[in-house]
Amino acid sequence: MLHKEIYSKHQIVEPPGKLGNPNSLPYIGRLIIFEIEAMTTQWNPNDWQRRTALQMPEYSDRAELNGVLEKLSSFPPLVFAGEVNALRLRLALVATGDGFLLQGGDCAESFAEFHPDNIRDTFRVLMQMAVVLTFGGAVPVIKVGRMAGQFAKPRSNPTEVVNGVELPIYRGDIVNGIGE
Repeated sequence: MLHKEIYSKHQIVEPPGKLGNPNSLPYIGRLIIFEIEAMTTQWNPNDWQRRTALQMPEYSDRAELNGVLEKLSSFPPLVFAGEVNALRLRLALVATGDGFLLQGGDCAESFAEFHPDNIRDTFRVLMQMAVVLTFGGAVPVIKVGRMAGQFAKPRSNPTEVVNGVELPIYRGDIVNGIGE
């Protein structure tokens, strides 16, 4: 049983009277109790600072950078741990062929075009696509929006040559700002 192998460290409990096919996940009414394993290495939000930063802008004012990092750390998370764990479980279905991943959004985003109407329209298109895929594939569709993550663009080089002139590379609105 493939799912039993994938979830071998998890206990799967069926509510009384709601027994379904034990090989199919998810089943409506199924209660899944997951034991989240402890990571073998400890993680903290500052781990990225110990890694070599490739394709990153150079921040000339370290004090300003630290101030921004401190301010950002005071905000609530954009995504909560429970949401990440739920997505991980749904992606396991995709990995076994029991689900389909639909990821959509713009390749590049600008602050000028980031508006509630555009977000709504993108969401609507993703939902319409998911309906078609659900009926066509007869499997759950896991929907992931690729939004607000393309304000910055990784670049391999700090500069580019345009018409024989070397210019700083454009790294997106979040780095270069609008009109900068």
